Amino acid sequence: MCKSGFFTSDGVNVDTDNISKPIWDALNGLLYDDDCNIVLRMASVIDVERHPITTIDATKIDGDVAVELMQGLTDKNVKCLYLECSKFYDTMVKIGEISI
Repeated sequence: MCKSGFFTSDGVNVDTDNISKPIWDALNGLLYDDDCNIVLRMASVIDVERHPITTIDATKIDGDVAVELMQGLTDKNVKCLYLECSKFYDTMVKIGEISI
């Protein structure tokens, strides 16, 4: 599963796919053999002026990365890209209350 989040203070004026797809393409051969192996991809663009970030669970993020992420999100002119890629498990997909 691959997740990307683009945090900005400029308003949401970009298509999430236009940001995430080129990044996953660039990681082809580095992070995985072929991006066609990505079975679940989530992308978001978040305007921190409209939706301030008040809580982030950084317990599973490396300490230095978590500090940089938090500093970047508190900057007045935020432009921060967060990427996460992990092993996919069937239980990650839910429709209503039922896992697939």
